Amino acid sequence: MQKFALFFMAAAVIAGSTSCKNAGFNKAEHGTWYKIIHGASDTGSYAMNGTVIKFDITFKYGDSVLRTTVGQMPAYAPVDSARLPEPYYRIFSKVRAGDSVVVKQLTDSIFHNQPMPAFAKKNNYITSFFKIRAVFQNQAEGEADAKQEGELIRQQDSIKAIAQQKLDDQTIEAYLAKNNIKATKSPKGTYVEILDPGTGSAIDSSKEVGVNYTGRTLGGDAFDSNTDSTFHHKGDTLKVNMSLSPNRGGMITGFTDGILLLHKGAKARLYIPSALGYGSYGREPKIKPNENLIFDIEVLSVDTVHRYQPMGMGRPGGGLTPEMMAKIRAMQQAQAAKKGQAPAGH
Repeated sequence: MQKFALFFMAAAVIAGSTSCKNAGFNKAEHGTWYKIIHGASDTGSYAMNGTVIKFDITFKYGDSVLRTTVGQMPAYAPVDSARLPEPYYRIFSKVRAGDSVVVKQLTDSIFHNQPMPAFAKKNNYITSFFKIRAVFQNQAEGEADAKQEGELIRQQDSIKAIAQQKLDDQTIEAYLAKNNIKATKSPKGTYVEILDPGTGSAIDSSKEVGVNYTGRTLGGDAFDSNTDSTFHHKGDTLKVNMSLSPNRGGMITGFTDGILLLHKGAKARLYIPSALGYGSYGREPKIKPNENLIFDIEVLSVDTVHRYQPMGMGRPGGGLTPEMMAKIRAMQQAQAAKKGQAPAGH
């Protein structure tokens, strides 16, 4: 179940400066203003401590929608004074299904313990719009509904992804043809233009790969890089564990899929279909939904990822790492030398 704090902080990431006239709003703590718009129905239980609310949330900049869960996976949050940040607990303990909530919070309050982002200014407001879809009496009911919603969204996304993949292929292939670019299509669908094949170790799913990269949209707008000081992490080599999928902390599928065609020392350009990137959700505001991406990469290192089993899991040495085993062996040899006998295991 998604944590409410994620949505609270997400507003800070995507919102821009906006003037705020707080007429009709109630004032809460920490520079927060809110307004509850009750639905047409007077039935249904109010949210209270121990319940779980299901809601859609939309972030807006002026009249422009920057991010929304409408038509996507809804959000869930426990109405719990120990888990829900103040003043949100007080606000959401006054709602029931069908109600809407508008919340505005000062950037000064959100970023009081960290630097103000470049896009934000002091004395401006982050605005988020909530639509309460349901109130569940306990966490078990909320989790059951979230599981059902998740399965439905996965089915819908799968159908959409198939259609989107075809459209992405047409778009990327037209781009390659227009620019006379020769690229190899990887097994999962990433287009790889190899600029320098490299001469070092090959890459497979057992490797950790160090890369320099610059990512941009097909339209040419850069959104991230570790070679451009504009993005504040120049010189930080990206370490890619090739065994990890995106939902386990790995890179987007198209990135690892394309790298599998390379060697250490290679330089390449990856053309990644949106279905293998950030999909229908995008990564606003820089990456729009269904946006095809380009990554310029240089492979700096290729190392084996060691996977160690926990102690007592049937691994030789009871789960000890090779380094630990080497130290034990050295101690055994030293002790055996003192006693004038061969060490164990020889």
